[in-house]
Amino acid sequence: MRSLLATCLLLLTACATSRTVPSTEPSTVAPANDTADSRLMAGSLLTSTQIAGLTEAQAKVALAKQQEEEGQNRQSALEDFKTGAGLGISVVIGGHQSVIEDAAVVDKKIVITRTAKDQPRAALEAHQLFTGSPFTSSGRKAIRQQVQDCATNAVNCPLMGIGPFAAIQTATDNSITSVGFGAMLGVRADPRKGSSFNIGIGIVFDAHIKQLASGFVEGKELPAGETQIKFTERSARRLLVTLSFAF
Repeated sequence: MRSLLATCLLLLTACATSRTVPSTEPSTVAPANDTADSRLMAGSLLTSTQIAGLTEAQAKVALAKQQEEEGQNRQSALEDFKTGAGLGISVVIGGHQSVIEDAAVVDKKIVITRTAKDQPRAALEAHQLFTGSPFTSSGRKAIRQQVQDCATNAVNCPLMGIGPFAAIQTATDNSITSVGFGAMLGVRADPRKGSSFNIGIGIVFDAHIKQLASGFVEGKELPAGETQIKFTERSARRLLVTLSFAF
């Protein structure tokens, strides 16, 4: 009996001494994963060491977050592309025979010495482009769907739009000389950016068209009692072509 008890005590002692003591040293993998989790939640960039320590689940979370941010950026760029303003140049075409810049008296007769030309002028334009028909319910639904599809895949982002625009032209002294309206076509190359190249065609209302005053006729002598040529200004409608860059 005593020998049996002694054998049991020896077995219990051996089991106790063979147990492994848990290590008190900090793990090098867990903190890396914990740090990666916190940085993923904050949307911060990860270091190469943290990327190497990501689990499959963490990698999926990081990829999904990045894709979501890129989709939101493409949606914002699409809205900026459709509604914006641009700087460029515009040319007013037509009506030169009645647009006088200067005249003089030669051999007692009125002679037009300079007429207006199709000279480019600085222009500021504002536009609203559409990537579908805004006049029907199906068209408006398609436009809204484009925004959602653009967030999903960059291939689905519209790169072209058409719509109305308004523009103002300035003279060399930076004064506003005319206001125009028309239709504009906008094209962009990158779905991640709202910048675009635009071309518009419309009608411009010139407020300062110079012409000979009443009684003064080209090729005729000055009216009785007049010693110099007199001019008047009027408004006129002419064709407008505008090229702009929106950013």
